[in-house]
Amino acid sequence: HTSGSNRYTGAGEGHVLVMVGLPARGKSFVARRMVRYWRWRGVPCEVFHFGRYRRDIYGAFDRTQGTAPMNQVEQTAKKITADAASFAIASGGIAIIDGTNTVAARRQHLRQGLLDNRIAPTRIIFVEIVRNDPHVVHGNVLRSYETEVAQRKVSDNPSSKKQFVDNYYAVVRHHQGAGRSLDVKADSDYSFIRLVNHNHLTLNRIEGVLPTRLVYFLHNLWFEPHTIYMCVTGEWNNLVRGRLGGNSELTDRGKEFADALAKYMAGEVRAKQQARREAAARATGTDTDEEDFLALMPDDQRGSADAIEAAAAAAKAKELSRGGAPLVVMSSVLSHARYTVAPLTQTPELANSVLRFLPTLDDISYGECEGQTPAEVRQTLPKTLSSIESDPYNNAWPNGESVRTLFESRLEQHIHEVHSIDRDVLIVSHPRVIQGLLYYFDESNDVTDPARALQVDVPLHSVVKLSPHGASRRLSVVPLGVPQTPGYTYTPSAPLKPTTAPASSEGTTPGRTGLSPTSPTSPCTT
Repeated sequence: HTSGSNRYTGAGEGHVLVMVGLPARGKSFVARRMVRYWRWRGVPCEVFHFGRYRRDIYGAFDRTQGTAPMNQVEQTAKKITADAASFAIASGGIAIIDGTNTVAARRQHLRQGLLDNRIAPTRIIFVEIVRNDPHVVHGNVLRSYETEVAQRKVSDNPSSKKQFVDNYYAVVRHHQGAGRSLDVKADSDYSFIRLVNHNHLTLNRIEGVLPTRLVYFLHNLWFEPHTIYMCVTGEWNNLVRGRLGGNSELTDRGKEFADALAKYMAGEVRAKQQARREAAARATGTDTDEEDFLALMPDDQRGSADAIEAAAAAAKAKELSRGGAPLVVMSSVLSHARYTVAPLTQTPELANSVLRFLPTLDDISYGECEGQTPAEVRQTLPKTLSSIESDPYNNAWPNGESVRTLFESRLEQHIHEVHSIDRDVLIVSHPRVIQGLLYYFDESNDVTDPARALQVDVPLHSVVKLSPHGASRRLSVVPLGVPQTPGYTYTPSAPLKPTTAPASSEGTTPGRTGLSPTSPTSPCTT
């Protein structure tokens, strides 16, 4: 699969992306998302962080006192561009140089270093992230603090938080005074993409398949954190009968899960709406907690009443407008998926949710083997089943799909769609589809080999929840307390094999590996 890099760049023809932007604008967030996307596409991709290179050479530097001396910048640029260019050329992939890079002289040093290391001008692409909403910027600062706390770099207490925020804004002020944005006139010979507040793109000298695909990716990337919920449809008849695929309806246990899913999601939406109302009240001064909110702002920012009021008003308007559609539900069109999401539309808290039925979320196509049991397939097409079992990722069912085909032809559009949505998302689909999406969005893995998605188990009658945690997401599995029908083994990582289970097995979930159900607040890794 890694040979897929040649689809875009060709051997020895790498690209280097250079991030540009003030602190707390989301550059590192975008860089991490780009790494996951390109690796999923089979393109080798690595991040080279300018600040870490500078510290390795010159030691710690107090960023609150100003930007780094230019002699340090020049030497650091030589080292990082040599390493980034070497990786890009050797792999035919993408190197990302992460850092503020707001000073024009620093950008020139980086560009010249890459040119000296045989990277073509049109393959050096600067990516600038501009965010003008103070409320959004402040939220990014607080998420950076959460990340530092999670990494145990700072203490988790009010005084430590205030010191962190004040220092962060001091760094921002220094960069604001020393740098400037990319400009089509002043930087006419640069290839760059400038993204302003999600909705305005400026392109200069962008050409080629990979750079234009990068533009599409950035255009569909929403920066604000939201929760992603995923689940396999409720238990369906063909699953219990041990038959492959099909369009069967839910079992009685599957219907119980559909009701339990609606109840669970209604509770999640209620909690989110209450949190939004409290946040909007604090931001607009209609709640006594306003002082707590403003106490987090640095002293000179608290006096900017117009800026704070404008940010609060924009945030409140945004939250109120989102109140009409608390959730986006993306579902397969097959019968057991439709029946699984049906109770959602009958729940008051979810009545205004956006519901999308998408055939690209349907189960993998088993082709000529659709509706058969593995035993029947082995009798009529013994070599076919042996081939599937030996390499379930690459080998396709007769006149059907392979998992690789499913991932490459159907899932990418949903990856872009989930990235672009500005509110919580629930995806209801089938084991293979959920495996692929979970492997991509679960940040505990590096997505270098999509075939490893088949090692991810997706529990039946449970919800997988990926919730924002600092700058990343925390994964948990929430079982909804609905047992499966006894008499079969649910193993999404292998063809179904009916078993004879004793009556006492009701309520258990045999054959499950990988993800394990946990409490809603406990992290879980694959």
